[in-house]
Order: sequence, then structure tokens, then C-alpha cells
Amino acid sequence: LTGLCSDLVRALSSSPNAVHWQYFRWPIAGIKDLGREAATDALDAWLHRRWAETSSADPVIAFAVSEIDLSASFSDALILPPLDQLAVSGDVKRSAWKVIHEHRRG
Repeated sequence: LTGLCSDLVRALSSSPNAVHWQYFRWPIAGIKDLGREAATDALDAWLHRRWAETSSADPVIAFAVSEIDLSASFSDALILPPLDQLAVSGDVKRSAWKVIHEHRRG
């Protein structure tokens, strides 16, 4: 999946040297509450920290999500299918590339 992430980031970036990607991993060691609300709160905090750390003038954020609908919270982000689905499904890959292509034209 790392190669897939690299390909996606390269496709989204106008400058390959300015690319940065990270995984959010759940559960987080030390957090006892593993419920959906705790996961959503942890993801929200993690994303806002990443956003605050960005130095790009016009950053692009792409999410590959499986269970949490982030489209309402991050309306300017690109929402892509989960990476494990991208790795095995041609239809899913086509839908992701369509999102990326529309973003680049936009």
C-alpha cells in the first residue's frame, strides 16, 4: 500500500519535493476508550494538527477512509476510497482517478 500512497501523492502534487503523507492508525496506544466517538475525536485532533503544521500555500488533503464519513467536516478535501480497495479493484481505482482528475481541472 505504500507504493499506492506514493503514486496518489505524486498524482496530487505539483511539486514532488513538497509531498508529505501519513497514516492515521487506530487504536492509539494509551487510549482506553475504543468507541466510535473516541476514534472520531482522535482523528479530528490528528487532522487539525497536521493542518496546522502545513507550510504549503495551497495544500491538498486527500483522505482514504473506510468507515467515517469526512465529507461534511472537510468539504475541501478529496475523499478517496480505502487503500485496500484501491489495491484490488479496477473500478475503485477508476473512481479515485476521476476525483483526482476533477480536482486538477478545478
